[in-house]
Amino acid sequence: MRWADLATYVTKLRALLNGQVVEIDGAQCQMIQSPGFGSPRPINVPILVAPMGPKGFGVAQEVADGVVLATEPVTPIDGRWPIRALLVTGVILQPGED
Repeated sequence: MRWADLATYVTKLRALLNGQVVEIDGAQCQMIQSPGFGSPRPINVPILVAPMGPKGFGVAQEVADGVVLATEPVTPIDGRWPIRALLVTGVILQPGED
């Protein structure tokens, strides 16, 4: 997905969650449901983006509430996003396994 398309997607998602009508594929769309089957608008949830490279970080700074990172960033990002997640991997060993 191109970063510009992701920015558009996040912007429209946020608008839908706020109860607004947005254009998707040329048609007007809005989130609706029967009473009692969903939260009233606006629905305020943080939206995180997993950026890569300068364009990705630029889009994340423009539209995201936080970031998901696969590695520690090369340059400090403290203060840009209140929510940061770092993906980590590992293996759980049984007692005695090396």
